[in-house]
Amino acid sequence: GIRAAAFLSGGYLPEHLRRTNLTEPIHIADWYATLPTLAGVEVKPHGDSEDATLPAVDGVNVWPYIVGEVDISPRQEIPVSYVTLISGDYKLVWDDEISNSGWSTQNWPNASSHQSDVYGESINCTSGCLFNVKEDRSERYDIAAQNPVRVQAMKMRLFEMRDGYYSNEETFLPSCPDDIEMFCPCWVAQNVYGGFLGPYAEIDVNVQQFG
Repeated sequence: GIRAAAFLSGGYLPEHLRRTNLTEPIHIADWYATLPTLAGVEVKPHGDSEDATLPAVDGVNVWPYIVGEVDISPRQEIPVSYVTLISGDYKLVWDDEISNSGWSTQNWPNASSHQSDVYGESINCTSGCLFNVKEDRSERYDIAAQNPVRVQAMKMRLFEMRDGYYSNEETFLPSCPDDIEMFCPCWVAQNVYGGFLGPYAEIDVNVQQFG
């Protein structure tokens, strides 16, 4: 998911920062630029590869933010995908239709869940959908109509960043039986992992992992 939790621990962390919370954005790619810097290792433009055709390292060193030297994270843009950009507190989606756009309950899936709760919903973002992900964390309110200037600016930035967007061609096939009607991750949770979500590709579904 986009909004993932993380924590830092250890004696190197200053005492006054322990048991505190940080809410500014940090991308997983930023650890690649942060941890080597702490170790005094140079972060090369293309990592350890000599292949200049690979995208350049785009992580940023977030240690100054973590230790309180600055109040704002240097990571203010997150190009989520070819059609989605997060900039500051705002998220722009620019696409014809976004599927799987429903909202689940707090404890989902459960015995009364329907696949259509989430996967049967879609929203039309042909002219762009804009959300304030700080104030509207579940992205229920599209505020694009009220912010045309911001939408246009973020659209242009998204299109500009597309030239550097990299995606591999790797695919996988779910390991579920062909004749099931349930969504594969849910079937695996019920039949393999004892009710817990887990990997559902390239596994032996005939071996029960728990319980």
